[in-house]
Amino acid sequence: MIGISHSFIQEERYIRKDGLQIWVEITGSRIENLKKESQLMVGIVDDISDRKQAEFNLAESEARFRLVSENMSDLVCIHGPEGHYLYVTPSSILMLGYHPNELLGRNFYNFCHPEDQDRVKNSFCRPHLAGKPIPITYRICKKSGHYIWLETFTKCLLDEEGKIRHIQSTSREVSDRIKIEEQLRYDAHHDALTGLPNRSFLMERLGQAELRAKEDADFLFAVLFLDLDQFKVINDSLGHLMGDQLLVAIASQLQFLMEPNHFVSRLGGDEFIILLENLEGIETAINLAEQILKNLRSPLLFGDRDIFISTSIGIALWDRTLLKADDLIRNADIAMYRAKLGGRSRYALFDPAMHLQVINRLQLENDLRKALERGQLLLFYQPIVSLANQKIIGFEALVRWQHPSRGMIPPDQFISIAEETGLIIPIGAWILATACQQLAQWQQQFDYPLKMSVNLSLKQLQESILIQQINEVIDTTGIRCEDLTLEITESMLVQNVAGTCALLTQIREKGIQISIDDFGTGYSSLSYLYQLPLDFLKIDRTFVQQMQAGSKNQVIAELIITLSNVLELQAIAEGIETPQQLQWLQALECELGQGYLFSRPVTAEAATELLAAGATISPSHAPSG
Repeated sequence: MIGISHSFIQEERYIRKDGLQIWVEITGSRIENLKKESQLMVGIVDDISDRKQAEFNLAESEARFRLVSENMSDLVCIHGPEGHYLYVTPSSILMLGYHPNELLGRNFYNFCHPEDQDRVKNSFCRPHLAGKPIPITYRICKKSGHYIWLETFTKCLLDEEGKIRHIQSTSREVSDRIKIEEQLRYDAHHDALTGLPNRSFLMERLGQAELRAKEDADFLFAVLFLDLDQFKVINDSLGHLMGDQLLVAIASQLQFLMEPNHFVSRLGGDEFIILLENLEGIETAINLAEQILKNLRSPLLFGDRDIFISTSIGIALWDRTLLKADDLIRNADIAMYRAKLGGRSRYALFDPAMHLQVINRLQLENDLRKALERGQLLLFYQPIVSLANQKIIGFEALVRWQHPSRGMIPPDQFISIAEETGLIIPIGAWILATACQQLAQWQQQFDYPLKMSVNLSLKQLQESILIQQINEVIDTTGIRCEDLTLEITESMLVQNVAGTCALLTQIREKGIQISIDDFGTGYSSLSYLYQLPLDFLKIDRTFVQQMQAGSKNQVIAELIITLSNVLELQAIAEGIETPQQLQWLQALECELGQGYLFSRPVTAEAATELLAAGATISPSHAPSG
């Protein structure tokens, strides 16, 4: 009876006699008779253990890969040479909002930000050329339409001919890092208080303007240097917090006035710089300066307080003689300083003569630092006389500088430098000691009760060792305290009235006399007069030399003399030059005076001759000095 044949292939797992488990593949046929009463199996058995192990390994590898690709945060893609997606890991769902199937076949470059596309295209295959992976940082659009920052490393997969077959990319989101970097970059270029560009940013812009000006002869730019007037008074009186608020308000006002070709920055402290580019002429800079000055004339309101602040502005225009852009700031700074000297709340244009003056001043400062140690400073003495009988009652010590090449330099040309540099401290100490030594010598020589007046500077008043210096000079020279008079100006009083009053009281308690110099020209206040322990009021030469009957100067001088009499002080008139002025002062019963009518400031030798002649000066025979 003929049977039915069935072919089959099946895999089975067996355990050998030695206990080793193997896999076999059975290929055979099964033959059944028609009645299915019996069957015959014929087949071939192969050991497929190695193949099964390879299949298991592959399955495990695929499972691991699937586990990694489904859970990795980085986005790994395979691209064609033109950038279209061939493979995308599931992380695209979280990173971009796209399922991998939505990206396959689409061009990667179309998802890049338009501003980044060209750069990314040029950089995507760069590792193939450079030989090492180089990160590309760019913006890519998510499915939501928002852009995020990615950092991508690429690897080129080449064919047998060395041409790019595929591009593998590995990307991670770096939006937070880019945000931090941008903030750090912003902070490095902007002022923390006002938000304005800082000096570093300004110098970059100036450097760019300089390069452009050198390439384009028609490109013109200028700098405005702004420095707030009396800003220290705001800080000292209202506090630094209010000062900071004022700076923020000023910065806001300046930004409001800026145009597209204007660049305003804070240089530091209360200094601001405005860079103006693409100018047609200096008139644009002048117009802006005038706008700023006008704008700042209105008070700034802080709470219920109005604060008035002004600024001085220096303007400097770029020219090809400058070595670098930094010189432009220097020139504008010089012009600003000239504006301050002119009375503040104004602008000044730089001219080369200003620079020469600054250079001369710097040289003078350097020379002044050596003048004291080299014995170039001298004291001249101007007699102070009794107006009733023209008898010398004392001298005022006045410093002069015998410069080796410039000759005799008067104090108005170097005292301000000494004040600013702090040299006034050693110079002032030398003046005090020298003047007192000279007084002691005259008192011994002539047995005459002379007095000596010595001017004090503001910085000397602020020195804690002033009392100690005075004590040492008195002890060394042996003069009486009551024969020494210290002169201060009115402007020095307003700096620290309470502190100055306390210091002068200590000095006065020693018997040393105190005189207010140039009275009537500074911050005159009757409250100062009754608070301070004074002995003399000096009438400024302005009121004496411009004396006319019934004039305001005459009225002021009369009031000062009357005031001194009421307060039981002695009045000293400065700058007496004519017999008419002397007669007028005598009629007003002014006690003391000094001026060219009696004597110019003279050397110690000439002053000694005056004392030897009887210490009485006839106005008609006054020495010329």
